[in-house]
Amino acid sequence: MPSIPFIPGRSISISTSPGSSFSKFCSACSQLPYWPATKYSGVIGVDDWVLKKGRTYGTILVDLHQNRVIDLWEGRSAEALEAWLKQHPEVHTVARDRASAYASGIRKGAPQARQVADRFHLLVNLREALDRAMQRQSEAIKKCFVAFHDKQNAHNQSIPFNHETASGKRTQTENSELFTGNVSPRRQFKFEQTKKLYAQGHSINAIAAHLKSNRKSIRRYIHLDVLPARNTPTISEHSTNFDHFIPYIQQNYGPQTTYKQLLADMIAQGFNGKYTSFCERMNRLVAQNLVGQPLDKPQALARQQTCSSTKLAFIALTDTSLLPAKDLEFFTFLCQQSAPIQKAAELARQFKALLGKQHHGSLDEWLKSASHPESLLKNFAKGIKNDHHAVEQAINSDISSGKVEGHINKLKTIKRSMYGRAGIDLLTKMLLAKNR
Repeated sequence: MPSIPFIPGRSISISTSPGSSFSKFCSACSQLPYWPATKYSGVIGVDDWVLKKGRTYGTILVDLHQNRVIDLWEGRSAEALEAWLKQHPEVHTVARDRASAYASGIRKGAPQARQVADRFHLLVNLREALDRAMQRQSEAIKKCFVAFHDKQNAHNQSIPFNHETASGKRTQTENSELFTGNVSPRRQFKFEQTKKLYAQGHSINAIAAHLKSNRKSIRRYIHLDVLPARNTPTISEHSTNFDHFIPYIQQNYGPQTTYKQLLADMIAQGFNGKYTSFCERMNRLVAQNLVGQPLDKPQALARQQTCSSTKLAFIALTDTSLLPAKDLEFFTFLCQQSAPIQKAAELARQFKALLGKQHHGSLDEWLKSASHPESLLKNFAKGIKNDHHAVEQAINSDISSGKVEGHINKLKTIKRSMYGRAGIDLLTKMLLAKNR
């Protein structure tokens, strides 16, 4: 008898006489399940996934020891999970998120199984609780914004103003004996580097390419002992008679005088410069306090430090070594001004340390502190008490729902590759086929 190739997803019809051996064989095969029965490890993870965002959701089950999907269905009700667990009494551990429906389904379908809350979802719930706590403290936080801003302004005003730096005067370099007159920092750097590199044996071409300079300039630098200043020609179209008007400027420039008024008077008396060069020279005189101060201008506004409640929650949960200096400084100031926020931040960090097994305290001790009537996290602590066993298992065990999230990402990839046209039946077959 010729062999018949099997094509998955397609049915074949073969005409055989009733009662023949081949007909009986086909009838027996049709009674077999599509997938062979397998026994699960007993440690599973359950989570929801989105079929159509905001409208339709589904449930996925993953064997955490074998790292494969074991079932998939539409909906996320407690009844469906309860019915599935009753058919699989070998399940003894279930990792889940904080959804109450899954917790109820596990209690009714597998009362012998221990529940393990996912640590990632616990941290998300903690951050959301901190966010709500910061929102309730909005008045105190707004006052801290103003106080911190005033503190920064007072600190900036206490810093002495260096007129030499502001006027653009060249500071003395380590090799100041190599320069004369007005030498720009760029020329200074190239001159020093040329001397250094040539002494190390580099060629003129290599130095010119390295410093992006002309070879003639490099050759001239090599033969010079001192870098001379670039002298402005005595007769040039760029030279002006500004220096002749300095005594006139000192007598007539005051707080109520503008640059344009002064320039108009000087042009009437024979000044031959342009407005840009006039402003440049005037700025130097004003910076050196050689002439009166200009008109009073509004003080430049410093940046106001503000943070949203969400950002403050993230700052409270982030390691201080990873925070920007400005955020850390403000949050420290906020905790100094508000005792409830400081206490909430400490409790949040302690709970995070418990989940990361970096804190030697117990969950009961933390709940006692967080349940205080004045605590900003008392509502979050109440939710933890209602799910005490699962949260305690999350702290003490190494079981995680990370593998479940990975398979949900695979499921999303399959769904998107079919441009959203895949139904729940097709998605179930394709995902289970990839995990067999």
